[in-house]
Amino acid sequence: MIIITAALFGLRASEAFTFTKEPEKPTVVVEGVNSTLVRLIWEFVLGPDESVLAVTFDRQKPGESMRTLIASRYGNTPFTITRVKFANKYGALLPATLVLLNVNKNEEFLYSLRVTYSRNAFVAQVNSQVAVIVHAFTITPPSSSLPPVTQSSVVPQAVVTLPHDLQRLFSNLLQSLREVIYQIGNLLGKPISPADVENFRNVTLQILQRVQNQLLASGPTDAGGLVKRAIPGVPNPLDLKELLEKMQRRLG
Repeated sequence: MIIITAALFGLRASEAFTFTKEPEKPTVVVEGVNSTLVRLIWEFVLGPDESVLAVTFDRQKPGESMRTLIASRYGNTPFTITRVKFANKYGALLPATLVLLNVNKNEEFLYSLRVTYSRNAFVAQVNSQVAVIVHAFTITPPSSSLPPVTQSSVVPQAVVTLPHDLQRLFSNLLQSLREVIYQIGNLLGKPISPADVENFRNVTLQILQRVQNQLLASGPTDAGGLVKRAIPGVPNPLDLKELLEKMQRRLG
């Protein structure tokens, strides 16, 4: 949905800016499949003598009128996330991309982009809205029976099944690592100011603290079960915990 409003005598639609790209409407997300770093990308072109005054992202629950501001920018400056609690949930990239860091079933929102622009003495605002729909990912357990071995040289591979709590632990760790990588990429993708470095430091410390809490909550019994399973290619969470603690001390 696109809404165009104008002030100070208004602008004709043919003279206003034009969207060249919008997110898929609706944008469908499946938990655990494509629910991390979901990008809602808008692109637009300005008309003659037009310039951007402000760009904002907000969200609202379907069927409700109250909107919550997520991020904003003025002119060509970088976006500012408006709430501390949103720093671990959203990112915003120039010129008009909203990144949903991790989406779950309780976060089905209508997301709106609002662009305020000027042309000479006239001011106009354009609003584009997209619904994000979240589906749960369901896994059907495979059959426990193995096919018959027809040749003596064939040796069936051992199958290791992780308990649900360890699956959740690994999922949370991977998500936290993705968030750190995103923060690094966002920091390197623009001129870096002291405020940017301080924000990166604070957000990364919060992520590392959350990871530490997740590892501690897994308990020695869970970690011991993981060691006994000795799954190739999967690091010991106790080693990962020690590495993250060292990183946290360096950042502190």
